[in-house]
Amino acid sequence: MRCSNCDAEVREGSRYCSNCGTNFLLTTAAWLLRRTAAGAIAGCVGWFLSSLIFNVTGTEISEQVYTIARTVISAVFIGVVIGVLEKSTGKIVSGLLGGIIGGTLGAVAAVFILRNNITMWLFIPEEAKNLEFSLYTTANAVIWLVAGAFIGIFTAQKKRGISAFIGGALGGAIGGALGWEVFLRLRYEAVSTVMFATADVLSGGITAGLIYFFIGTAEKFAFVSDEKITDEVVMVCAICRKETIVSNYCVNCGNILKAPKHALPRRYGALHRISNVFRFLGRFILIIGLITSIGFFIILLPITIFYSLLALVSVSVIAYVVFITFNAVAETILLFLDIEKNTRKSGK
Repeated sequence: MRCSNCDAEVREGSRYCSNCGTNFLLTTAAWLLRRTAAGAIAGCVGWFLSSLIFNVTGTEISEQVYTIARTVISAVFIGVVIGVLEKSTGKIVSGLLGGIIGGTLGAVAAVFILRNNITMWLFIPEEAKNLEFSLYTTANAVIWLVAGAFIGIFTAQKKRGISAFIGGALGGAIGGALGWEVFLRLRYEAVSTVMFATADVLSGGITAGLIYFFIGTAEKFAFVSDEKITDEVVMVCAICRKETIVSNYCVNCGNILKAPKHALPRRYGALHRISNVFRFLGRFILIIGLITSIGFFIILLPITIFYSLLALVSVSVIAYVVFITFNAVAETILLFLDIEKNTRKSGK
């Protein structure tokens, strides 16, 4: 991982930056917020596109198949977001598999609950003449309990897999139930198709955001035994008596090990973050576009091969153009920052 203050490469799990001494515990809230926001965005997009694919194509399928298909599509979008955020192809693939497996199993369990009218609990009590609230709330909670658990264990580090599994399950259960209840309340107040769609998308954002909030919390605060450092020159810190790499600061307690030559904080941090946001959105939209194009192709193929190929190519090209545009904006910002940095250095 990289330090958010000086951008130095830091060993995973360090409490302090070995270069500038930044306390990573103080940046945990920002880290969780970034993950939660990314998950919420993925949820909103996943819910919207999974509904759009079926509405645009006009495909007539049973309610059970529709539930499973929408869940899997949404879970795939949620699963890949951390890989995109961390620029990790491995995590993108793992998240994709976790979304497919977890979404399928969770949706099948929910279909069983709905078909057999199994009422378990009501997340937010409300007087109703039928069992729609408790039944569908339970089904939605079960869907995302299973999907969140699989996404968590597939995308987390191996040593934190169990904690992420439990966190994903808790976040999915709470997010699924809360998201559904919010959708129900907004649905009855909707007076237009746009308001109805907004309620649906907001429900997805709440569900996915809570999944990643709980996964992130579980990863950050999971107990992991100390590991010996074997690939770097190490020493024993005089304060905490733990092994740390030979650097400016102890990675465990932040004790000064030697006077740092250059530990200046990175300037214009907001612009760097804006650049990273554009890069993230570019990669995310590209992956979403490719998945969506394949979805349109599969759904339209039984109807007409011409329009299925047209949808595949068109959506892929649009996604790629957006990807290039967003990366160009990000690189332009970094270009001006590099010019400013070099100008500042030459003036010293």
